[in-house]
Amino acid sequence: MSKFLKVMVALLAAAVFAAPAMAADNLSLSGNLLEYLFYTDDDNAAGSTNTFVYQKLRVYGIFKANDNVSVQFRTDFTEGNWGDDTGFGRKPGNGDNGTDISSFDRAFADINFDSFKLRVGQQYLGFGSTQAFSYNDFGATATIKGDVPFTLTYALEDGNGTASDAFLLGASTKFAGFDIYAAMDKDQAEQVYLIGANYKAKYDSGIKVNAEVNFFTGDASATTDAEGLTAFVDASMAASETVTVGGALYYAAGNDDTDTAYTMIGRKFGTWDAFTRGPFADESYLVDVRPFDYMGAEAGVMALQVYADAKVSDALSVGGSFAYAEPDEDTVTIADSKFIISVYSTYALLDNVAWYNGLQYVDTDLDSTALATDTDSQLSVATGLNVSF
Repeated sequence: MSKFLKVMVALLAAAVFAAPAMAADNLSLSGNLLEYLFYTDDDNAAGSTNTFVYQKLRVYGIFKANDNVSVQFRTDFTEGNWGDDTGFGRKPGNGDNGTDISSFDRAFADINFDSFKLRVGQQYLGFGSTQAFSYNDFGATATIKGDVPFTLTYALEDGNGTASDAFLLGASTKFAGFDIYAAMDKDQAEQVYLIGANYKAKYDSGIKVNAEVNFFTGDASATTDAEGLTAFVDASMAASETVTVGGALYYAAGNDDTDTAYTMIGRKFGTWDAFTRGPFADESYLVDVRPFDYMGAEAGVMALQVYADAKVSDALSVGGSFAYAEPDEDTVTIADSKFIISVYSTYALLDNVAWYNGLQYVDTDLDSTALATDTDSQLSVATGLNVSF
């Protein structure tokens, strides 16, 4: 038995004997188990299709040290596709194929003082609805409390073995419905800056608005400048007691020169998958990319989206989204335009057991330089269970 497994067995045994006290006083657990079946079909010369089952068991734990201090963690005990393992179940040390049972993506302490809150350890932080600045790393975040709260965060990056030369720094404040933030990503020769603002409001008419603009500048390398401009606005309202309708506009500046275009800085964790919406957003689905990056090749984007969500019954909810996108700079991509259709539903089979279904179709209008091997349409179908606890 490996040393790692011996430690795990000892910890589990200790947890069993301590469970009554821990469960009652200072430990709470929650999470969910995903079991998703996917089918994808690419329309190209190869005519490729793919069918697979994806699984993830996520557990979130909170240890309460006292009324002002907690230690929190999150881990995906087994995440991967059915059939990926050649042995008997998941084994530690297989992190390269996504099956490492010891892979924690959160482990931090929250410490509340009278005038500020401190979070230290491996944590997630993101600025803006579009995750213009985000990381999931070891760092420290301090938030000064008050009518106008102020947050300052710092995280170290690997920096190719020279961590002192690679770090993330960010600051944000909230005022009159606005989140205003600035950040820096410093990694060797790269030094990129972000200034952005996110506005959210719900008006008496019932209309909800979410708008954001981000500006990037700095040095992508010793010889290449960094640039970037992104913006979006989303407005929605309740058409009835059970139906919500909305629309959104997206823009990201394209790039056709020697500069490097940015739509976010930091270390990406998760995806703002606005074109998908529904239960499969930010999961292993056909479109799993931020709208600003959807055209690829630093082409930027100009996109329009409309969507609707409806609660059919206490158990059943359905929804759909249609998006049309063009590159802001069409000289760097063979795609003249794309439209994305997503429809989805959720059905409560039992308490804390949801059945998810989704279908997504993407059609791409390719220019005259496209080859037969290039994909001009894609279909993805998904179904599965989400068991929460």
